[in-house]
Amino acid sequence: MLAHYSPWFTSWGGAVAVLSLADFGLNLAVTQFLAIATATAPARSTASFAGAVNGLSVIGGTASPLVTGYLVEATGSFASSFALSGVMLVVVVVCFVFGVTRIEPLPGHPNSRSPRIS
Repeated sequence: MLAHYSPWFTSWGGAVAVLSLADFGLNLAVTQFLAIATATAPARSTASFAGAVNGLSVIGGTASPLVTGYLVEATGSFASSFALSGVMLVVVVVCFVFGVTRIEPLPGHPNSRSPRIS
């Protein structure tokens, strides 16, 4: 039955190992985004910034089962869902590597060189 869902694995152990590794990598990435939010937010807005980052991540966590279900219904396989996840991961990495040029504290952060906002 597993072969019906994945052309790459014939055992549950291999699939679980790869999915566990992927989850570990995603959790490492989330900590970086929260660290950036807390390192750059003004002193009185750190919790709001971290909450906004976490809130935006919930959108993906809510939409992904819906999109996965639609793709599995349409194709009869999880392969398209994994392919979409891979494409999205590449897009995010490219955006992060080439789009984030400098990470520095916003005005009002204790480590900011700008004057404090009262």
